[in-house]
Amino acid sequence: MLRIAIDGTIFTPKPKGAARYLRNLLTEIAKIDQSNEYHVFIDRKVGPVVLPQQENFQPRQINFCTNLYWKLVQFRKILRRERFDIIHFPSEGRSMQCPYPFVVTVHEIPQIRWRIERHVALYEYLSRVLNERMFARSIEKANAIITASAATRNDLLKLYPVDPERVTIAHGAAEPQLLERSGSVRHDKVREELGAKDGYILTFATGDNRENVQAVLEAYGKVRRRVPHKLVICGTGHVTRSRLQQLCIALGIEDSTVFRGYVDETELACLYAAADLYVDISFYEGFGLQVCEAMAFSVPVIASNIPALAELIGNAGDLVPMDDPEAIAAAIASVLENREKWNERARLSRVRAQQFNWSRAARQTLATYQAVASQQKGWRKSDRRARTRSSLLKVVLGFRIDA
Repeated sequence: MLRIAIDGTIFTPKPKGAARYLRNLLTEIAKIDQSNEYHVFIDRKVGPVVLPQQENFQPRQINFCTNLYWKLVQFRKILRRERFDIIHFPSEGRSMQCPYPFVVTVHEIPQIRWRIERHVALYEYLSRVLNERMFARSIEKANAIITASAATRNDLLKLYPVDPERVTIAHGAAEPQLLERSGSVRHDKVREELGAKDGYILTFATGDNRENVQAVLEAYGKVRRRVPHKLVICGTGHVTRSRLQQLCIALGIEDSTVFRGYVDETELACLYAAADLYVDISFYEGFGLQVCEAMAFSVPVIASNIPALAELIGNAGDLVPMDDPEAIAAAIASVLENREKWNERARLSRVRAQQFNWSRAARQTLATYQAVASQQKGWRKSDRRARTRSSLLKVVLGFRIDA
């Protein structure tokens, strides 16, 4: 039996990509592993409800202050007091140097993401420098690395001196609970509530600089007179919404654009289920969870032709240049104006999404744990032999001195 510690401090009251990845991963691991012991460290504000209610899963609630304080102070104190066989850091932003064998999951490469936003305040710049050093150190010292896609694995191997044999790919997938929530969704009712009786195009804008929402708005402005569909933008905070509304006014699409703030998973399922098209023109993605979810709901997708999204979508959707609103607009019109093509894209989306599942990700993660444990077991045996030889030598030398 392995005693495994998992850094669950990525869980928040409003979980996003990496937290949702971890929640689904642990749920699936619980189904296939009832023997190993899991200690999941989570913030008291979140509570243990996000974890599997199973005897071998122990929620360890802590007063999480900041990411840096947790890594450098709080967690290190815990690791000095307790013994674990493996530590799993399920997000690259939370990894650190560790006294025990450890696994790091890399969803994105920080320095690639940071290239998108070059002009930052001094504090943000210094924070990035520190985190990049910690990330590089963690990647160097990790016993095993799990990446969210082959694209992320390739980027990691290009930028860091990592042994390819230490890197495993474990794709994410759409949440089964999300699909279950959509079973009784009335599409006409969702559209009526949004003021989009003729249908809508769905996209996200959370304020993340990777999202490239401006390109989506410009493309929609070019195609608006050709299609009756509205544009629904989810996840917007006050600052992001204000900025995008000004752009909508400039483009003349303010009356046909609908803004939604943070949506819980019930509303998210409804929005996916009733959408006619999902558009994601990101500058960078490590996997593309929202694209995968949209495809699982049989929604045709149009996405930027970046490696991770190309890997995820395959031939199920349209890949377009991220800096070409004309090409994006043409792709939108091509799908929405041709019902036969729309039906085929919807079918391909569902088929493609079914190729990704959490069971496979859980088994790959468990196999990684077992491999690290086996390597460590061999190391411990050789280490014990070395310590035994050292002790015998000291005894012999001691006798000689006494003589």
